[in-house]
Amino acid sequence: MSSIFQRVPRCRLSLALLCVLLLAGCAGKDPLLSVLDSHVGEETTAREADMLVAGDPAGPIPKPHIPEGLLAAAAAEKPAEPPTDQKAAIAYTVESVSRDAPEVAERFSAVNSLSRLRDVPLHTLTGLEQRLENSLKEGNDLLHSLGFYDGTVNGRIFLPPPGPQGGMSPPASAGEAPAAAATGGTGGEPSAPSAPPVRVLVTFRPGPLYHVGTSEIIRTTGPALPNGTGTDQAPAEEVAAAAVLAAAYAGAARNLAGPQTPPDAPKLPTTLADAGLPEGAPAIAQDVLNAVDRVLQDFRNRGYPHAVIASTRYVLDREKKLLESQVTVNSGHYARMGKIILRGQETVKDSYLRNLRTWRPGEPWSQDKVEEFREALRNSGLFASINLEPAETLDDQGRLDIVTTLEAGPRRTLGGALKYDTDFGVGVVGFWENRNLTGRGDNLRFDAPIWQDMQQVTAKYRLPFFLRKDQDFIAQAAGINQKTDAYDLQAGRVAAGIERRVGRNWNIAVQAILEGGSLKDPDKSRTEYFMAGLPTTVTYSTANSLLNATEGVRISVSVAPYTGEYRDSFTVARSRVDIETYLPLVGKDRLILALRGSGGLLAGGSSSHVPPSVRFYAGGGGSVRGYEYQSLGPRNSKRDPLGGGALAEISIEPRLRIGENWGLVAFLDGGNVYDMPDMEYGTDLRWGAGLGFRYYTAIGPVRFDVATPLNPRKHDESLQFYISIGQSF
Repeated sequence: MSSIFQRVPRCRLSLALLCVLLLAGCAGKDPLLSVLDSHVGEETTAREADMLVAGDPAGPIPKPHIPEGLLAAAAAEKPAEPPTDQKAAIAYTVESVSRDAPEVAERFSAVNSLSRLRDVPLHTLTGLEQRLENSLKEGNDLLHSLGFYDGTVNGRIFLPPPGPQGGMSPPASAGEAPAAAATGGTGGEPSAPSAPPVRVLVTFRPGPLYHVGTSEIIRTTGPALPNGTGTDQAPAEEVAAAAVLAAAYAGAARNLAGPQTPPDAPKLPTTLADAGLPEGAPAIAQDVLNAVDRVLQDFRNRGYPHAVIASTRYVLDREKKLLESQVTVNSGHYARMGKIILRGQETVKDSYLRNLRTWRPGEPWSQDKVEEFREALRNSGLFASINLEPAETLDDQGRLDIVTTLEAGPRRTLGGALKYDTDFGVGVVGFWENRNLTGRGDNLRFDAPIWQDMQQVTAKYRLPFFLRKDQDFIAQAAGINQKTDAYDLQAGRVAAGIERRVGRNWNIAVQAILEGGSLKDPDKSRTEYFMAGLPTTVTYSTANSLLNATEGVRISVSVAPYTGEYRDSFTVARSRVDIETYLPLVGKDRLILALRGSGGLLAGGSSSHVPPSVRFYAGGGGSVRGYEYQSLGPRNSKRDPLGGGALAEISIEPRLRIGENWGLVAFLDGGNVYDMPDMEYGTDLRWGAGLGFRYYTAIGPVRFDVATPLNPRKHDESLQFYISIGQSF
């Protein structure tokens, strides 16, 4: 045969060429056998495979014959691999170490994939190594976000050594992994569910902390590169994105004409320091991004409603360990605040909307004032939907009007509630309200709380923006029938006054009150009475809710001079101070410590010489829980409360929110009422304590409290119950 190939060179060449082609076909990206392989997948049946083989143009390929004994021996030597879901899951522990910056390890423990997916079963070391690789990428991102741009993060998997029975014994103590150790670990898989956990160690070397270096804010009115780190040469896709941005900007600012920067325009920020991020501050990523957001807000609040961030460029100075920034802002055209253009409904008069307006036409555009206007519309309760958009064109004075599209909500509401507490038993509270009686946002409300021993019907009218934008007119009338242990009263009351808002947190209310009727004291016969008063109340509040405050403080100081006839003429001054504060201890609303203190004093006469509605009382659901309503303080021989001339109260209430809808509180209340002039103010406090449950709803928490007196007097009940809407204070 060799002599033939020697004599025929062409045969040797042809054979060599055939070998090359066969090798290339088997090892190439698209092997010559791929046509067959592509037809035989996991779902191909045995019959389909036979048809592919039999369809070969050269004829059927005979199947190889394997002796049955050889097949049986092979099956006995190699046991079947169990399905993945039948293998024992790999348990593992995660430890992160960062000696130079412990906060890195703490943050990493909360965000890495290894910890987050620990409850998802793993059956192979390959899967664990993949999780570790993902976690190392997350750790590297975390280092950069915290300003450690030269930091490194390494991980290591430690397998426990094999135990005496072929399993795994507890892992040996392995100190810190080498800094350059890569993800790794070899050996068998855990063979039983009782195998000890695999130890995963992640080590951080943060390196030096970078700080904020120089920054520059460039204002432009044309297109710029999109956000990114930036390069000297912009790629084609960035140029295309810039064109899209320019088109969007042109659409937002179309038809706007006017001066770019008038002389009276507010000063714009030129560095990130102007936006609250000074040079030398730690280069924490979120702080830098927040500063860029504030730059945009500053532009939109200083005359440029269509300002956009065109691009951001960040450069690391590795030698000085500084992060330098360049922010480009497309400011658009300068605009001033215009008038309100109302669309969509006619139930509210234009004068009401003008009074809600939070700007003066002609001042520089401020997006914050637009949002404050939106919030005022929402708080009015008159509208089902609110949409505010700037007009498409400036007027001839460079002003941009606000197109206000409103959909009116229901004007009238009828409702009620069922209440119960130990003081009054079962009660029904009903109300009817019209929130826009004359189209000026004026409110008329009737309330009728009906209890077994106390009934009252009250009508209250409020007219907003009375004589000035920050002032409301209030009028009310009430019919009262009360029969308590303290007194038996049938009376009527009318009042009128004004309420003025002073700034964001202060409120002043002054009312003139006329009240008269008949009443019976515990130790006196029924008599007629009449009185007039001028109560004045100053309130300061930063609390974030009326029914369920979780932060802030509320302070109320009232002084009320009264004069009238009650068996004899009288003139007194009634003063009271209430302080409430709310301290978030865990999260924003998870655990709140609520504190309250109240004090009152009646000056100018004895409490027994004035009508009971002027005296002070304590005890009950809104006062000292655990004691009956109005029961604290001086009492007669029949244990009927007489009221007093001074008041002292204190409450401590931790509030724990459990999940989305439930809550648990514990409370301690103390207080008493004192007679004058022989009083020892603040002494002999009566204390009550208890537990409460809360169910949180959209309108406020439903409250259920159980209280008991801690230092009860003779004949005090051992338990008191309270159910109502809203927190106790």
